Amino acid sequence: MKNTLIRAWIILTFTPAIAALVMRLIWEAQLAYALGTWIIIILLIAAVLGLYAAILYFTFNPDFSKLQSQPFKILFSVILIALIIVSAIHFYRFVPSPEANMPISVPMAIMILISELSGCTLLLYLLWRK
Repeated sequence: MKNTLIRAWIILTFTPAIAALVMRLIWEAQLAYALGTWIIIILLIAAVLGLYAAILYFTFNPDFSKLQSQPFKILFSVILIALIIVSAIHFYRFVPSPEANMPISVPMAIMILISELSGCTLLLYLLWRK
């Protein structure tokens, strides 16, 4: 009983947040005119849905030996690479924009980009190491 309750709790916790995020990205897509914005939105939606699918899968079937399977490694790597691409495009478009008008905006964007690249690289290393 507890196990089922916890599984339901996990799903009920993540589903509204994922749905709200995807709805916000779709709303943003309606306002997007630039190709870079479309690429960012599509890759983010794919990454979020892929992560949510993994959460659902491991919630219903907590067989963590699947983490070492080749299809999982490839899918997770694709998600991480999509996030790296999104980060780089967003950084490239943010730095010259008027939104980066505060003196601390660009250093903060650089620090966030470095953290994202480092984190994704670390996860890829941990995923593919032997």
